[in-house]
Amino acid sequence: MYAHIERLLKSERPDITALERAFSFLELLMSHSDAKVRDVADQSVCENIACDEVVLQKAQRYVGEATKKACAEYIGK
Repeated sequence: MYAHIERLLKSERPDITALERAFSFLELLMSHSDAKVRDVADQSVCENIACDEVVLQKAQRYVGEATKKACAEYIGK
């Protein structure tokens, strides 16, 4: 999922609808009641977003609260 988001964000002409869908799905995963689901999304997507300055900056427009919180935890480390 991260590779898809990265490709969209780094595209010269990003598909806004696809970005909104991807981040909406990520937010659903990050808000899931099962901690294992949240952990997988956190470690496989949020960690990568937080570690790539360009992606992180461009993602700010699309991230929801749970995703933003998870990314902030990686930045704070």
